Amino acid sequence: MDSPSQIACWLGALCAVLAPAVTAAEPCRPTARVSGDPALADSLGASLAARGIETVPAAGCPHTKVQIAKAGSTIVVAIEDPYGRKSERTFVDAAAAVPLVESWVRQDVNAQNLMGWTVEPKESPVTAPATVTARADATPLAPGRHRDVATLVVAADASIGFDGSTWVGAHALGCVRLGVACVGALGRVSREDTIRQAADVLASLEVPFSVGRMQLVPGVAVGGGWIALGETTGEGARSFAHIGVRFDAHLALAYPLSRLISLHAGVSIDASLTDEVPRRDDGTSLVGPEPLGFVRANLGLRIGVP
Repeated sequence: MDSPSQIACWLGALCAVLAPAVTAAEPCRPTARVSGDPALADSLGASLAARGIETVPAAGCPHTKVQIAKAGSTIVVAIEDPYGRKSERTFVDAAAAVPLVESWVRQDVNAQNLMGWTVEPKESPVTAPATVTARADATPLAPGRHRDVATLVVAADASIGFDGSTWVGAHALGCVRLGVACVGALGRVSREDTIRQAADVLASLEVPFSVGRMQLVPGVAVGGGWIALGETTGEGARSFAHIGVRFDAHLALAYPLSRLISLHAGVSIDASLTDEVPRRDDGTSLVGPEPLGFVRANLGLRIGVP
């Protein structure tokens, strides 16, 4: 039987023989051998190397095989691990395939792979569109349009008097926003040939509404008007004028042509309180007295959104 000193010598000799072999046996590192399209393979290999994954297999160490190829506007990546399990995925570029390849190579990181499962790569983040906050003081309008502080309408008029006469003219209406309403003034001139002429100045109130892209603008006005009546006789031209109270109710439609300019179309009904009939010096009635009211249509431009 060997003595304790002899056993110690035998153990020392055995350790001396085995130590170099143990020291030389380095642990295997995660490795992926990439092949296929040269440019894509180089790109994928560089990305894996940056994550600490070897791309050249060491002798005696297992490795994962990765095949990468173009497929139209996408790339196809086929993977086979040391156990023979396979997977094939399509990506937009090589960088998007890196997380999937790494999950197959690093079996210690992705424990689910031991059961034959794979981890899909994370999708590229999608930036959500910016949220547009509507102005609190604006009525619902077409995109890119909000109510302006002041607006101006300039339009041509065609009118029919309650007496059947026809008149032509023009008007301008300016208003300033006051809450939901637009308060301002209306000025209008009109004439019937050269016989009768009129001019009105009224205070106006409008309350606009949005109808799709358009603005519907109803309103009322009250003020004063001047009218000149005349006739031509053998003795020459004679004219008579007087002033009376005017009332107006109107409805307009504004169709946007740009941010500030809209096409304006409207109708209105005017009334006068006077029924005065001008008379000649001899007491007879003057031909063509003032109409008691008008029905008007107008077309023009509106500057600003009411």
